[in-house]
Amino acid sequence: VSDHGKNYGSNYEINYFYKSIPLVFYAPKIITQAHNITKLGCQADLFPTLMNFLGINYVNNTMGVNLFRETRKYVPHSQHSTVSAISDSMMLIRREDGTNQLFKYRNLDLTDYSAQYPQIAKDMEEYALSNLQASMSLIKNRKINFIPILHK
Repeated sequence: VSDHGKNYGSNYEINYFYKSIPLVFYAPKIITQAHNITKLGCQADLFPTLMNFLGINYVNNTMGVNLFRETRKYVPHSQHSTVSAISDSMMLIRREDGTNQLFKYRNLDLTDYSAQYPQIAKDMEEYALSNLQASMSLIKNRKINFIPILHK
């Protein structure tokens, strides 16, 4: 796990491919047969997924899900003042000015499908904004620690 994948370039304002990173568990004494699970996930899912994998009882008070037991409909993402939601086939980008575009990103399609799929665009926009709002509230109310990373 890392925080960035390979930058293959992007035709979109948010570079999904730069954020696409495989999660690999290597534990030959625990995992006796290889599994390839292709699910949407994000870094917030690491804690609940790892606790399940290790068989440790825990209270999940994170915004993550256990990827062994749950399936995410969308993954939230933000980059500068732009937020997005990504599904297994579509990516909604919402700009600071309130405009949205919905893309079939797996095909690198630049067509805006928001008019063709208005309910999907609405659901994805609400998901992205609610995640942003919840995250900002947690930070504001000091329910989580926010430690900025300083670059030299």
